[in-house]
Amino acid sequence: MLITSDHPFLDNCPVTQSSEWAEFQRTLGKSVSELEGEGWRCLLIEQRTGLGRYWLAPYGPFLQDSTSLPDALESIYAAAKEKGLAWVVLEPFGRNLSYESKNLGLRRAQKSFNPSHTVVNDLSLDEAKRWSTLSPTYRNLINRAERRGLTFRTSTDPNEIGLFTEMIAGIAARKGVSLHNAHYFETQANILMPKNAAVLE
Repeated sequence: MLITSDHPFLDNCPVTQSSEWAEFQRTLGKSVSELEGEGWRCLLIEQRTGLGRYWLAPYGPFLQDSTSLPDALESIYAAAKEKGLAWVVLEPFGRNLSYESKNLGLRRAQKSFNPSHTVVNDLSLDEAKRWSTLSPTYRNLINRAERRGLTFRTSTDPNEIGLFTEMIAGIAARKGVSLHNAHYFETQANILMPKNAAVLE
């Protein structure tokens, strides 16, 4: 989910770089730092490993454009050094970013912490235009669901998060994967949904 802000450049900021996400992380007991400057914002979550403490910025720093990145990096590195952190994991995010990472001292991580690609659907479009943007496979799946009598709705009621946690637990069991536990999603719902920063669909 993306959020909007009183600051124009922060429109469409990833929720993982928002003050709401910071509150959620603090509720989970995480140490969180929020830094910002001209044309950038960065939410940094402290992580601990056997090799030392480091900062993780999920989809951050969020940048107005590429020119904001050097200032953001300088501020983030200085703050990390002051806190005695061993390293920083960043995922610079923004529209039309174009920069040469080697010139900025960045190195690509061996693995991604978050998916590098996602689907963004423009919900401001009317239904016919939204439908035309879907692939034939998705249109077919939706048609089949409708023929079987399945209906869909959205909710911002944290008390309904159990519907999601039950489904995700079933997926984890079937696929043999490890996902966040129910407490994580319940805390997320209790903090983000009342602020319209998350929707259950």
